[in-house]
Amino acid sequence: MINNIKQLESSPIARTNMVKLGLSSTDTIRKLLRSDSNLYQVDFGYRYFKKARGERYDQFYKRLHVEVKHLIRSNLCLDDKQDVKYELTNLGKGYYAYFFLNHAFKVGSQEHIELESRISELIAKLSESGSLNKLVEGLFSLRIKMALLEKTSDIFETEASYFNSEIYLNARYSALKGAKKGKGVIEAFKLSVYASEQNELAFSLHKNKFLVNVSNELRVNLDDESIWFNTVSGKQDVNRKLDARNSKLLFFKDRSLYGESQAYTLNVVMNMVQKCLEQADISHQDITFQATHEVDSFSTDLDASLSNQLYVVESSSCFTDTQRQSFTERLQETFPQAEFISSTEVNKIANSDNKCSFLVLNPVNEGKNNSIHSSNAQKSSDEFSGFWQAFEQYQKDPSVSWDLYTNLKLNRLESWLKESPFNAPYKE
Repeated sequence: MINNIKQLESSPIARTNMVKLGLSSTDTIRKLLRSDSNLYQVDFGYRYFKKARGERYDQFYKRLHVEVKHLIRSNLCLDDKQDVKYELTNLGKGYYAYFFLNHAFKVGSQEHIELESRISELIAKLSESGSLNKLVEGLFSLRIKMALLEKTSDIFETEASYFNSEIYLNARYSALKGAKKGKGVIEAFKLSVYASEQNELAFSLHKNKFLVNVSNELRVNLDDESIWFNTVSGKQDVNRKLDARNSKLLFFKDRSLYGESQAYTLNVVMNMVQKCLEQADISHQDITFQATHEVDSFSTDLDASLSNQLYVVESSSCFTDTQRQSFTERLQETFPQAEFISSTEVNKIANSDNKCSFLVLNPVNEGKNNSIHSSNAQKSSDEFSGFWQAFEQYQKDPSVSWDLYTNLKLNRLESWLKESPFNAPYKE
């Protein structure tokens, strides 16, 4: 199925954002809930929250956070002026678990016995629904975020901000040119933790952007609906959240220095993950990536003849005569053995010869990232970021009509999937 493939003997091993746990979900949960300090331990509660009719989701989550903070303050006997840090996890079907730090309970005390009882009750409840991995997510998320808050102040320029169960790392402030003094943009990474049913932990960072104002007020962050960043430029009050995908705004620039990059931030997170797992005495193994095979000849390797017959297809009539002549001459120089065919001949050749290759000339509209488009799909072409997103849509609705090149790839992939799978050797 794959031509020109050879095995690699000593390819480098790359670190990933995943860890394999050596314990079952139940044992991992009990380890994470175990007290590692004489001062505090992880405590939790869970409750059903229902979205009111006509209530917007942003309003619902604000109300949810306010109620959770009230429950935690009541549990810890705190007044409304004292802020709390916690982790909130959606268990599904309207149930949410919240994890927080409580005073350490003496082993054998009434509080300790009640905590053990609540742990067993929650594990049994989530075992029935198959949601134990959600509990692992929430518990480890609290652990890693508290560790990051404690240790990263000397790593990042801006200290980590923890708000309503979300942590923002490696924040950078940029002043807005021409705007009112003090107004700017904060770029930061938000950490997410995912636990699989196969006892794996995965960590991802998502870029977030906020429009902020410099705050001249001297007050503690007690507002359950406000986010603050303490930067070297002073305290920044978040005005509103911006779309991090919008690259047309002038101040949306990529980070160039490694210390400001997503890769560096994730490396800091993974180092903290190792320490948290060791502290909790949870056996684990890094999940690494290593290339085991490579294809040593490609269509761009002009020194070698192509193993497949190459067919060049012009899929659109929108090219001008000048454009058509230009790319035809260029392709004839590059691939002298290629055969130019019309789009009507493609299906016949593709069905009769599985070893042929197609080079399809597709126009790309201005502002689009690729040439993928569909005539009957619910999504428009600019919403398909790549082939795999198109494949996902194809699986949901095989009747959708695609552009010629995407349709060829879908048909070829489908035929491969029906064959015996290609098994590359896997190294533990």
